[in-house]
Amino acid sequence: MAFPYPSFLPPPERLRPARLIPFPLQRAALEKALAVVFRDQLASGALDFLERRWVAIVIEDAGIEWYITRGTGGLLVLDGGVKADVTFRGRLREFVLLASRTADPDTLFFQRRLSVTGSTELGLACKNVMDTVEWDRWPPLLRRVLHGAGEWLSRQAGPAGP
Repeated sequence: MAFPYPSFLPPPERLRPARLIPFPLQRAALEKALAVVFRDQLASGALDFLERRWVAIVIEDAGIEWYITRGTGGLLVLDGGVKADVTFRGRLREFVLLASRTADPDTLFFQRRLSVTGSTELGLACKNVMDTVEWDRWPPLLRRVLHGAGEWLSRQAGPAGP
């Protein structure tokens, strides 16, 4: 059963942020947020395993494809042109539940609401690093938005279908 989507919003397939927000702005915002969230992991070398390896984040119903790697200055985000070593794929709802820590990541994967393809070892390494991030490390505005959205989505009836 799909969750009831608010009628006052356009459907996710029409929100396509990749079309609404120019990628250079997406990239700047995402790289800045990643630098804040993963500051300790970047400084300690915990993300060095991403050098010359690419992680794809594909949010199917929002039309988003981000490719992330460890660059010399931190985490680097592209919108294509590289081959992903591991791909995390799902719908916006599941990524919001994951990011807001409203749903258990293992549950989302076992229920096939999120999928991982490619290097299982790299995917597990990414998950393990994400588990070390303190929730209060997230930018306050992003944390409030994600928490509110995650709470709202978790109260909706049943898991979203594929």
